[in-house]
Amino acid sequence: MSKVCVTIVLMTLLLPFTIIGQHADSIEQDSIAKIDTLYGKQVYNIVEDMPEFPGGESELRKYLASNISFDTSKENINSRVYVTFIIDTNGTVVNASIVQQKNPDKLTALEESLLDIVKSMPDWIPGEHFGEKVSVRYTIPLNIHLQ
Repeated sequence: MSKVCVTIVLMTLLLPFTIIGQHADSIEQDSIAKIDTLYGKQVYNIVEDMPEFPGGESELRKYLASNISFDTSKENINSRVYVTFIIDTNGTVVNASIVQQKNPDKLTALEESLLDIVKSMPDWIPGEHFGEKVSVRYTIPLNIHLQ
């Protein structure tokens, strides 16, 4: 197995929109994009206090880079993979999936490995909106390169 380098391009890719020039406490509850439901409650794209990986973004990078492992001889490993998931109100990672997977019928070894890593993440600090813990969708673009 070869060693790979994982780079997080952007901690959170906020789709379908970004709020520019607004302070979090000026965001009105109705202006938050509600994209999904989980356990009968709304899942948000952006909230006042976004969920946080234990130790922050640098620890998330270390976690991803140190846990990736797969046979690189079977595929070209110089690509960008988008992993999306929900951090629920307990900080648990749920509903992880690959956005725009290379083959819609079958995950590549890289995609399977990344999903396994994301699904096994430790609990995050959950997001909060107006003082209430809420579920938040995260999408992380990962650049994968042979090292």
